[in-house]
Amino acid sequence: MRSRLLTVLAGTALALGVAAAPAAAHDTLLASDPADGAVLGEPPTAITLEFSGELLDLNPALELTTSDGTPVEVGEAHLDGPTASWTITEPESLAAGDYEVVWAVTSSDGHPIDGTFAFTVEGAAAPESPEPTTTEPTTTEPTTTPEPTTPEPTATDPAQTDPDPSVTEVELTATAEPQDPSDISRTAETWFFAGLAVSVLVVIGIVVAVRRGGRDPNGPPGQH
Repeated sequence: MRSRLLTVLAGTALALGVAAAPAAAHDTLLASDPADGAVLGEPPTAITLEFSGELLDLNPALELTTSDGTPVEVGEAHLDGPTASWTITEPESLAAGDYEVVWAVTSSDGHPIDGTFAFTVEGAAAPESPEPTTTEPTTTEPTTTPEPTTPEPTATDPAQTDPDPSVTEVELTATAEPQDPSDISRTAETWFFAGLAVSVLVVIGIVVAVRRGGRDPNGPPGQH
């Protein structure tokens, strides 16, 4: 009975040892950069993991998040023997605070392994300040304002300003309204008849003078 129990225990131990052998063959994480629990003065530019054996290039993955779960973008994994690394795309975006890393790789025996660790950033990356540019001062020539000029008084010729009274009268006469044609006709008729009367009187006077000149001054009256 006792020997049988020892045989069962020995067989169980042997089975447990055989089952534990594959598990012991898995690669393990030896170190990380940043290290678990590290406090950094500035954000890291990459996450690097070092394992106990060479890793298989079978879907290595890493997730970097802030304390509130916001993911931080990282690049593709780069495997070099037992080392796996991921570049942080924008390290300047890492503000001060706590960060968590979750990783997963394939061990050299073909089994996937994973893990997690954390680090803290105390100071954020200082933004690059642009170099000051010097601008040459430009000199502006002063503009001169022309002085106002006072117009000189012009001499006025009195002869040009004072109109000639005679010229004014002539102009007034010339610009007078034209006479009525009927008035002109009546004036012409008056002068015509007046001239005709004068002509008749002149003719009568001549006839009388001729008759008187033909008479004898010493003869009796009534004789020619």
